[in-house]
Amino acid sequence: MFSLLRKFYQSNSFEERKDFQAENHELLFYRLKLSSVTLMLLYLYYFYADFFLYRHVPDLVFRYSLVGVHLAGLLLSVCYFIFYRKMKSLSHSFIGSPYAAILIDVYLFSYIFMGALGSLNSQRLAGNIDAYILIIITVAAVFPIPPKRFLMILLLNHAVFLIGLNMIRLNLYTNLSSQINTTIAVGCALLISFSSYSLRQHRFLDQKKLTENQENLLRLFDMNPFPLLLSSAQDGKILLVNQSAREYFQSTLKIEPTLDEPHIFQSKEEKQSVLAELSQSKSIKNFIMEQSLTPDDTRWVLANFELIDYANEKCILTGLTDITEMKKMEEELTRRASLDMLTGVMNRRGGIECLQETLDRAKTEPLEFIVCFIDVNKLKAVNDTYGHTEGDHLIKTAGNLIQSHIGKDDVLFRYGGDEFIILFFHKQLIEVQTICENIREAFAETSVQQQRPYQISFSHGLFHYRSGMDLSVEEIIRKADVEMYQEKSRSKSHALLLIEE
Repeated sequence: MFSLLRKFYQSNSFEERKDFQAENHELLFYRLKLSSVTLMLLYLYYFYADFFLYRHVPDLVFRYSLVGVHLAGLLLSVCYFIFYRKMKSLSHSFIGSPYAAILIDVYLFSYIFMGALGSLNSQRLAGNIDAYILIIITVAAVFPIPPKRFLMILLLNHAVFLIGLNMIRLNLYTNLSSQINTTIAVGCALLISFSSYSLRQHRFLDQKKLTENQENLLRLFDMNPFPLLLSSAQDGKILLVNQSAREYFQSTLKIEPTLDEPHIFQSKEEKQSVLAELSQSKSIKNFIMEQSLTPDDTRWVLANFELIDYANEKCILTGLTDITEMKKMEEELTRRASLDMLTGVMNRRGGIECLQETLDRAKTEPLEFIVCFIDVNKLKAVNDTYGHTEGDHLIKTAGNLIQSHIGKDDVLFRYGGDEFIILFFHKQLIEVQTICENIREAFAETSVQQQRPYQISFSHGLFHYRSGMDLSVEEIIRKADVEMYQEKSRSKSHALLLIEE
């Protein structure tokens, strides 16, 4: 039994043993206080029994002995209670000192000794030793003191008890039975004391290691260079944030226990989606989210979520990586990939994707728009006569003039060569025709202002699309293109008539 205790002292440092001793003494002092208060209340009943229930007992020695034991126990309990109230002012070093251990042992020895005397008194009168057995078992279970010290307390008390039994002249077999029963009780009490003390040691070490691990975890948590947040999975309250998270959120995130998660998730739907996936997989990697920290500060983050147990509840550990600059670069690359290098407007690929996305939306919601196909006139003639540089200038000028006359919701893209396409949204056909006439007039005015040796003009065709039309992107463009060629043909016929006249 004691080899396990030796192993404890050999495997743990002096500081750990000292900390355990101080904590154990503090527990023992507290339980002695509870025992003292309990005994002070019980002694009221004991004195009632001494002076009223036993008043007809003719054995005065029994009565006076019983009163003396109970009175001594009361005084001992009162003294300890007074001492405990003053002990709070004592230093922590005293609680873990050998003097505290001696004081605890003296009180426990005294309580057991009074129990032994009371049992001997009862044995002499009625052959009853229950009080002694009950007290040593209770002390062993309630007061986890080192088994060696408890063994010394029991040996001294039990020696006195056995000597007292032999001095009482009762039936030989009664005395033998009492000696055997109490000795067995002493052995059981030692076993209980060892189990109780060992359990306290293991609990202390486990709690100490748990505390150290938690402190190390919190230290690593706070030192992590990426923003980390720990929040409750149940109500979303943020429990922990590290230094990087504080700097990331700056003054917009106030570190309070009652703070919820508006800075992490943009909507309840997004949060519920993450929680649902976490409940299934326990982990989410590389989840891209948009965060609006303030009305003027929107960021993109790469988030990783882990469902973990912390402080006896389910929590979400969130790790964030700011990818705003990367996202901006991506958007810039996408924008440049969708731009026509000559005119600066959207190129064919970007325009076709935009038109396809619009058609996809039209399948699920009421939607209509007008497609305008524009063909800049006489580009080939300009290239052949004045060179490709002048032709490029013509296309660039046309793109700028068209862009300046359409709305912010409208989309312009260069379809190829001298062809442009405009997607007009939220406009009626007559409005679009008016815009086209304004663009035509702007072309004519620019020709005069720039004093170009050729007339800048265009032909156009319109197609009005409505939800429900089963048409592809190519079919829509072709219909607008047909309308454009019909207008070009009408313009040529009109020009020939003027020449003939």
